Amino acid sequence: MVIEDLFTLANLTAAINKLPVVPTSLARFFQIKRQTTTAVIVDEKSGRLSLVPAADRRGPGAPVGTPARKTRTFSTIHLPTTGFVLAEDSQGMRDQGSENQVKAVAEVANDRLQDMKNNLIATREHLRIGAIMGKIYDADGTTVLEDLFAAFGVEQVSVAMALNVNSTAVRTKLMQAKRAAEDAMGSSALIRGWHCIASPGFMDGFTEHDKVKETYQGWSAAQDRNGADVRGAFNFAGINFEEMNVTIGGVPFIPDGEAFLFPDAPGLMIDAIAPGNYNETVNTLGQEYYAKAEAMKLGKGYDLEAQSNPLPLNLIPKSSIRLTAT
Repeated sequence: MVIEDLFTLANLTAAINKLPVVPTSLARFFQIKRQTTTAVIVDEKSGRLSLVPAADRRGPGAPVGTPARKTRTFSTIHLPTTGFVLAEDSQGMRDQGSENQVKAVAEVANDRLQDMKNNLIATREHLRIGAIMGKIYDADGTTVLEDLFAAFGVEQVSVAMALNVNSTAVRTKLMQAKRAAEDAMGSSALIRGWHCIASPGFMDGFTEHDKVKETYQGWSAAQDRNGADVRGAFNFAGINFEEMNVTIGGVPFIPDGEAFLFPDAPGLMIDAIAPGNYNETVNTLGQEYYAKAEAMKLGKGYDLEAQSNPLPLNLIPKSSIRLTAT
């Protein structure tokens, strides 16, 4: 293999998709939906969303009397990032053009691609948090890319937990929130479990509350014995609580003093993946990550680009319940 072969779209895309994935906490709730277009069409009725299947153009239309349903088209989010490999990165390798030199350049390229992929993974996690919260934000943490509640004319249910009051029936409040989510899901929903992502401020107030403290102390003592992190996977009232202390540009992923409760149900949350915007990828099934290279002027190296084109969606946005500490 010559060095130029390393930098083809096919080889680099295969390489970046094989690179290690930084563990994320929310990807497990989203079902990957690879598609051939950049548009995601969803069908909505009474605040519930579902994907619209493609139909044969020669087939019959919808029968008369079919209840009218609203549709909305979302656009996947284009996430490009760049890097480079310089010619001098292989300096010092003997026998120019040998297999050793190719391997050296491949290692440098893989290191750069891993850094770029890590950035894309973190960004996609940020988008997933937005989908759970009902508002998907750009990298600045303030620009709204999609407001699911506004788009479909539904309001998010909020439950004030009153954690600053010692007598608050915390378990009862949580059951109220779960019932609200169940109402949004409908009686036929298959709910496998309940999860809550919480800001540090909410988590501190929650675990220090008189009605929760004893249970939390017993659990955290067991975690300490096992050498585990006490900030995640705490189960109370049948809900797994997980603290997310992550910020972008000083803006926290989750507003301080807030948390979001949601059910784990098949098909509730999807991660639509569109193809890259390259000549070679038009109308092909989207890959989670793409990478491509272009030679620099005067043969000084290669410019790298990595990209992902996702759109995470909560198909029943009203099933995500906002919890506030006070």
